[in-house]
Amino acid sequence: MAALASDLPRLAAPSRIAFAAGVRGLTDTIAAQLERLGHEKPAMMAGSVIAELFGSLSLARCEPDRERSDAILVAARQSLLRRLGLRRVS
Repeated sequence: MAALASDLPRLAAPSRIAFAAGVRGLTDTIAAQLERLGHEKPAMMAGSVIAELFGSLSLARCEPDRERSDAILVAARQSLLRRLGLRRVS
């Protein structure tokens, strides 16, 4: 999804609509899980989670140094797990 985001403005309307529906579906799924876990404002939190996931993946892909790219992803993952009150699953 992150790979398509920058190309969306140049795509036809049906493609943009389908992409938006997919993002909404994913956000709704995350919100439902957050609600089940007792988070306040699960829809708002889910939107924030999606934004952080998209952003960290986009930034990591822009970084030519593999170690730094991996560090971006690790930092985002740890931040999300901590913010959501989830334990790391190995």
